[in-house]
Amino acid sequence: EKRKKEYVDRLLAVSTRGEWSGWIEFFLDAVIEQSGRTVVLAESIVRLRERQMAMVSKNRASSRLFRLIDHLLEWPVVSARSVTRVLEVADPTARKDIGALVDMGILEQASDVSYGQVWYAPEVLAIIEGRDDDTTVPSG
Repeated sequence: EKRKKEYVDRLLAVSTRGEWSGWIEFFLDAVIEQSGRTVVLAESIVRLRERQMAMVSKNRASSRLFRLIDHLLEWPVVSARSVTRVLEVADPTARKDIGALVDMGILEQASDVSYGQVWYAPEVLAIIEGRDDDTTVPSG
């Protein structure tokens, strides 16, 4: 996205002048850059998972929370209903598990509504959105 103009210019050069070498070089540079970003993102997610798993262990919480943390790495926004499906538990148990993760700071409630409550994993979203300091990729 940040090199969109160059992308269009290089494609135009291929179609008008057959300049494939410039396009291939540009494309490979982009693949290398994105690969580096993906590695940093994956490493940040692994570190977050390890921290959160350790927190659950330290608090001697239900082993179901390990599965819920893994789910949050894929789907960082949940409802009590979605947690009942993921963990295969009743609504009160799902709400208890959500509450445990809220108490640990792993989940936050999205709004103060009493019906249709939604919780989100702020650290997961920060990594995905690139707002986490660990996901900054040095340029160059």
